[in-house]
Amino acid sequence: MISFPDIDEPFGLEDFASHASLAAAVQKLRDEAEQLVPAIEDKHVWITNSTAKGGGVAEMLPKFCTVLTELGVDNTWFVIGADRPEFFDLTKHLHNLIHGAGTPQLGEAERELFEDINRRNADVLGDRVKADDILVVHDPQPAPLGAMVKERTGVPTVWRCHIGTEEHVDATRGAWNFLRPYVDTYDATIFTAPEYVPSYLKHTS
Repeated sequence: MISFPDIDEPFGLEDFASHASLAAAVQKLRDEAEQLVPAIEDKHVWITNSTAKGGGVAEMLPKFCTVLTELGVDNTWFVIGADRPEFFDLTKHLHNLIHGAGTPQLGEAERELFEDINRRNADVLGDRVKADDILVVHDPQPAPLGAMVKERTGVPTVWRCHIGTEEHVDATRGAWNFLRPYVDTYDATIFTAPEYVPSYLKHTS
């Protein structure tokens, strides 16, 4: 189930700062971190997604975690797993729906599958996550895991959604309604664009 990918990322803040177009942004990040990181210096930040390779999020997270470490944030990246291939068929369907493609076919069987895989990953995670940690979940695949761990431990949770579309149609509404019992429980949500946010998450985004 859950795996903990090795992070061997040689590209850090100094590399970003070496680019003239990024130097000011890196300095601003360091200045803000100097003010904000002390507030969470005793916390561990857990970061999860659904794959260690392939796709933009998997490529981004090693760099993201490396930068967090450089800024003084204690963190761990873990990846959920699934032993039921149909889980990935379901999450691909959700992905397409969120982009406005396809016909929503999401009933109790799909919800049982979605929750089963995430529950078993949450069980493997066990008592590693503490109530005073922070759990950051990326995209729909592990969304129920975050909700489940929050219910068990009370840990603060953040959901980061990288996907969406500006047009809200039957496909997108079907996907967001399916995800609502999970993502509506998060303490905060972060979207790539404000147009992607479903109406029921406006208060947390």
